Amino acid sequence: MWNSPLVLSSQASNPSSRQDLESEHAKALEEQKRNTVEYLEFLKSCDFIKDLLETDERCSRLEKIDRLDIFQEYIRDLDSEEEQRKLRMEELRKVERKNRDEFRKLMEEHVAAGIVNAKTNWRDYCINFSSSFLCSIKDFAAYLVVSSNTSGSTAKDLFTDVLDELEKRVI
Repeated sequence: MWNSPLVLSSQASNPSSRQDLESEHAKALEEQKRNTVEYLEFLKSCDFIKDLLETDERCSRLEKIDRLDIFQEYIRDLDSEEEQRKLRMEELRKVERKNRDEFRKLMEEHVAAGIVNAKTNWRDYCINFSSSFLCSIKDFAAYLVVSSNTSGSTAKDLFTDVLDELEKRVI
């Protein structure tokens, strides 16, 4: 986008800005050229793979163009798998965020009910809650799902955050 003539002319109304944009563009081109040369050198260092492919019977049975098509399809499959992995990770991130929000909501309810205050500690919250209400905080679905999260804040971290907020309200 920044290298299109329209952008260059509209963004660079004064000569100094235009020179800056042109300089930035030249640096980007130089970096691209350097990266291309480095990649080509890397490929040349993998010459042994070419030798393996030329001597492998599975390769010699196919025309070069067919091998290229297969390789490109393989790369597309790898790209697709990577995209699917990213989508799964994003979905997991959303679910784990929802889990944390649910546990935080539970703790806010406990704050409103007077179960949790600025002086409550995690151990007391777990133990006293269970003795007062005949169930453990660990029996709540919100606690169980936040505990199953593989990333992000733990239940104890969220508890500490709530206490920090309570302390700020008191001060």
